[in-house]
Amino acid sequence: MKRGIRVKEGEDLSEAKIAEVIELLHRDKPVTKKEACSMLHIAYNVARLNKIIEHHNEVIEFRARRKKELRNEPITDQEVSDILSSYLATGNLSEISESTFRSASVIKRVLNKYNVPLRDSQYDYFHPPLLEEDSIQNDYAKDDLVYSARYTQPAKVSKKLTEDTYRIWLIADEQYSLQPYWELGDLREIQKKFKLDTPDKKYWTGDQEILRTINEAIANARKRKAK
Repeated sequence: MKRGIRVKEGEDLSEAKIAEVIELLHRDKPVTKKEACSMLHIAYNVARLNKIIEHHNEVIEFRARRKKELRNEPITDQEVSDILSSYLATGNLSEISESTFRSASVIKRVLNKYNVPLRDSQYDYFHPPLLEEDSIQNDYAKDDLVYSARYTQPAKVSKKLTEDTYRIWLIADEQYSLQPYWELGDLREIQKKFKLDTPDKKYWTGDQEILRTINEAIANARKRKAK
């Protein structure tokens, strides 16, 4: 459900598709409104098509305005907490940038500051990334929060088994694993500072949550303007 626009089953009202339709409607030889409706898989209804396009443009404009407003604003602890939680749950920089209205470079600076490794598609289970030396420790205790480089997700320490090996609980996969300490990134600082004890693997709710936040802000702005 998008505020003001009820999405029916089978309709494609994704931002990418709406942007494509808008571009085609503004060409020298534009598509017809009927063709535009067909591309979105909606019934032929010019008024509804215009409403969808208007709403899409408002969302884009609002995002750009919020990013500009926040450009010179210091990042708050709550934002840092949200960024860390979201990234540990999803690893998706672009989605986090959209939801926080902060640039990808700001997101990366936050992750680097707290020793959260950036995920890279060139690495996998058999070829985990090498963690930065200052993010590696070998003094973990039960329930300490760590980052598993091999599984690219946060984990909780269960027990130290040998001088070099820990049993950990993988939060997203919901299973135990044995890993050497050099494959575990130390996340105890954010665990303590931001009370990020167990990042929820379902923390991120996707585009619907982003749009809900934006739509509420747009609605509030309209109310203020109308006064």
